[in-house]
Amino acid sequence: EIEDNWLLSSIEKIEAKGEITKVTLEEDKKVKSIFVQDKTGERGSYDQASVIIDHRTRIFKGYTDRELRASDLHEGAKVEVAFTDEPRIMIYPVSAPAKTIRMMETEDNTVVYRNTQYDFSFSLPDSWKDYMLVLDKWEGYSLKEGENGKIVETGPILSLRHPEWTAKNPRQDIPIMVFTLTQWGLLQQEKFHIGAAPMGPSELGRNNKYVFA
Repeated sequence: EIEDNWLLSSIEKIEAKGEITKVTLEEDKKVKSIFVQDKTGERGSYDQASVIIDHRTRIFKGYTDRELRASDLHEGAKVEVAFTDEPRIMIYPVSAPAKTIRMMETEDNTVVYRNTQYDFSFSLPDSWKDYMLVLDKWEGYSLKEGENGKIVETGPILSLRHPEWTAKNPRQDIPIMVFTLTQWGLLQQEKFHIGAAPMGPSELGRNNKYVFA
């Protein structure tokens, strides 16, 4: 089972990460923005970004659901940033408002599954180190009259399996279903259903191509 009090963070596209090198304040001393630099050279996120903080920004302690205040942000802190969906100023370094900021600590023991094919990451407790990935697929059955039972949509299921899982002592997998935006729209319109459950899957997160549930 999954450890108590651990938030499996919603699937976020981390667009900027690194160290806070500057904190800019408003006249009333509230944090207006932070400047983030990544010196590791990792691909997949901006190596420099001016991160705007407004009423939409939520700040968390690491990969937990514990919320922090903007005043907790300080120079030298390590952060991971997901921006809002609104158009951003296409300059370098990029400047955009943050949807979420995760303030990391060196003592945080986390395991991160990163999927480059579908462009998302998923965070797990340290006990999930050496997890296994199990591939499967979901099948969507038509709800049109005369087509009951007909498979009209399919897509991948990526299941994260605990390293201590065995056939004799199975642990609960963490399944992540992947839908295209079109497929998700059809599912919400009840054009097809998945399995026998009365309730369909719930959205965990999305990017500009896929919905994860």
